[in-house]
Amino acid sequence: MLQDSETLGTTIVTAIDTGSVPLADVAKDRWKTIATAVLGNVVSPTAFTGNVNNYNPAGLSAASLLRIDTGGAARTITGIVAPPNAGVRSLVVGNRSSAFDITLTEEDVLSVAENRFLTEATIPPGGMALLVYDPGTERWRVIATSAGTASGPDWSAPGAGTIHTDNYIEGGPGTDTTAIHTPGTVVDDRLVRFDGTTGTLVQQATAAVLSDTDQLSGLKTVTNDAEYDNGNQSTTWTWDCNNGQFQKVTLTGSTTSLTITPPTAGVGRFQLTVIQGGTGSYTIAWPTAKWINGGTPVVLTTAVGGEDIITGFWNGTGWRFAAGVDFQ
Repeated sequence: MLQDSETLGTTIVTAIDTGSVPLADVAKDRWKTIATAVLGNVVSPTAFTGNVNNYNPAGLSAASLLRIDTGGAARTITGIVAPPNAGVRSLVVGNRSSAFDITLTEEDVLSVAENRFLTEATIPPGGMALLVYDPGTERWRVIATSAGTASGPDWSAPGAGTIHTDNYIEGGPGTDTTAIHTPGTVVDDRLVRFDGTTGTLVQQATAAVLSDTDQLSGLKTVTNDAEYDNGNQSTTWTWDCNNGQFQKVTLTGSTTSLTITPPTAGVGRFQLTVIQGGTGSYTIAWPTAKWINGGTPVVLTTAVGGEDIITGFWNGTGWRFAAGVDFQ
């Protein structure tokens, strides 16, 4: 469900359900997806005439978006006045310039401590920055920045920015504490989300739980993306288990040198389907390993198109193999 309201010539579309908040600049007829949040008041302060310390434009305390006019030059903001009682709040800062950057400087002494930015960020022409005030450090944190456009504040293409996943907030309604954590890196591009009273239930699942003792439980099925195809192989090739747990190979000649690369970490079961190509009757000289039925390696089927399935268990130091032959 979307609700529309107009403030200072700019339409704000507020996302009631989860999702992203699109922002429309009517002067440009473009939409910009900001973040999952609720935007309320939009403030367009007086154009800058120089760099700004302890920035406190009229309407800041109730603003969700500041649309800043740089006044025809690159500008620096060394701090923004902290929210009342040093509480948690989010603020989007947009650069209305078509040619000049806005720089948020890190721990700049020109602003008082509680108004400073914990990290530096540059907002390009037409770009935006999502800030969150952290009451624990009494600093503004830059959570996300969006790329700008050469023609000015289109604020159009969603996703053209950087999400700083090293900053996130813990807490909310019904809690008496709020903390900001920094566990990841700015290059993370995918996050697993959790909810539930303990924070361990995988979101969108009904019973899948990842515990704090490294146990994943409650799953019904686990499937793999695809069977990795090693293609046609003959004398020398590698079965690299890091390419997937389920793999296949078509023999076009006998293998005299096979390298089996185990997983980079942990233990696991892996499967290889061997298909007789060419004229068939090809063999594999297997590396040292333990085999079922007394330790004798599998004798492959000989018919052209014949299939054998080799199953291996890597225990961290060596292989244990079993085989099913001559699938028809």
